Amino acid sequence: MIDQLMNTSDCIKNMNWNELDRIWGILDVLESEADHVHESIVTTICEGSYFGGIFSELLLLTEKIDDIADSAKDAVRTLTQREPDKEIVKCLRTNDFDQFLRKCRDTVYALDEAVRGLGVNRRTALERTNGIKKHEEDADLYKSRLLKTLFSECRSTDTLGVLQLQNFINTVDQIADNAEDAGDLIRVLITRGYG
Repeated sequence: MIDQLMNTSDCIKNMNWNELDRIWGILDVLESEADHVHESIVTTICEGSYFGGIFSELLLLTEKIDDIADSAKDAVRTLTQREPDKEIVKCLRTNDFDQFLRKCRDTVYALDEAVRGLGVNRRTALERTNGIKKHEEDADLYKSRLLKTLFSECRSTDTLGVLQLQNFINTVDQIADNAEDAGDLIRVLITRGYG
């Protein structure tokens, strides 16, 4: 899903709203599939007696991962509801916008590596959670710069469009925030002896 979100950058910069609609459709299908996987994992956790003291953390971890998929879909949906003014979109034609999307993607990739690290050993998983925090902090930096640009340099009278892009940026940032929260849960699992 996160790779599809990366495809939105060129669509937004080039104001290709038809392609953005197509990507949203793909994300909608992928998010529905992620919901089914989430439900299956939750059922397995709930039916299993082998998760003892980490039952609630595993459920929270799966919820945070599901929230990542929800945020990716919701972010793109924000931009498909109406076309923002061209002047506003010009404010996003920056390296900061691309870096912001990359850092959000990188938090998800780092989370995937940390989850896989649980299958290796505790030390590996713990080391990999550090990457999640680093990428999330970088994403926050780029988010702040983007919002500053949006509010200080954008000369559009389309207030609704400015708010729309602010919502898009904040919703994309939730991807990184949820990945960081999931990384924190991995740390809890490690302290409880899992991994």
